[in-house]
This record gives sequence, structure tokens and C-alpha cells, in this order.
Amino acid sequence: MEKIFSDFRFNKHIRRTSIDSFIKELDERVKGEATVTLTTSGNPIIFDEWDVERDKEGVVKYHSLFTQSKRLKTTILNLLVQRDIVAVIIICHTGQKYKEEHLIKEIWGYRLIRKTPSKIFFNKINHEELYEYCTKDFSSGKNMPPQEELVYCGPDGKICGWDMV
Repeated sequence: MEKIFSDFRFNKHIRRTSIDSFIKELDERVKGEATVTLTTSGNPIIFDEWDVERDKEGVVKYHSLFTQSKRLKTTILNLLVQRDIVAVIIICHTGQKYKEEHLIKEIWGYRLIRKTPSKIFFNKINHEELYEYCTKDFSSGKNMPPQEELVYCGPDGKICGWDMV
């Protein structure tokens, strides 16, 4: 219980309404299982990864692979105290198979932006920018082949990995 109060003291000045809307958006994407990655925008540093699943009652549950926390919202709020932009990538399992061996997954990206010390906005990353981000080797700057089973999704369309190989 002590950790909850220390987190609140740390992130108490950030309005939670946009984060609540963002978590609702993530919840709507999850049909069964998914993975959420928190990173900086345009940078390969991963802050945390989360297993996500919708249980039998339809409730979406988050579980951090790094810290074992179940409080995604608090983790995001704490990151936004320290950074102006946090990128969130969610990979959702569709339950369908590609070439009968790989599960097809949809990948979506979001940017959480702290405009002022208390105001947070989120926007969806378009499919072309997401594709470029996911197929670049940041250490060398070279492009890598896309994962065939991924569908790179954005508010403006989709790019199927198998079409780009």
C-alpha cells in the first residue's frame, strides 16, 4: 500500500482523464492476448513490457514482465513525469494463422505527449511511420525485413508484413 501513495505523490499533478481514455483505447484493442511495450518516441530504449489478456469475464488484465506490477496506468503516469513523450506499442494476437505456422498479430502505436505539466494528449501513430519504426535497426540505421506475420496498423490504414517481404 505504501508504494501506491508514493506513486501518487510523484505523479499527482498530471490529469488522469486522458490516460483513462488511452487505457480504454488499449482495452478495446485486446481480443484475447497482447503485449504492450513502453518506449521513448523514436528511440529503442524499452522502459517496460506487459503481458495483456482478456479474462473469461471480459476484464483486461495487465502484468509487467519487468517489475511484476499490475498497474499500467501508474507506470505510464510516472514515465510522463520524467519525459515529455512516451511511445506505446501494442501487439494483439488475432487468433488467425499465416502460412499455417505463425499467428497473425496486429501492431498499433501511440504517442502520449505531455503538453504542460498537467495536460497529457495521446495520438495514434500512422501505419507507415509504425512500419518504418519497426523495420529499422537503430544501431546501424539500416532497414530490416518486416515480420511476415505482422499487420502494421494505424488510423489511416494497414500494411501487411507478408506484402512487404
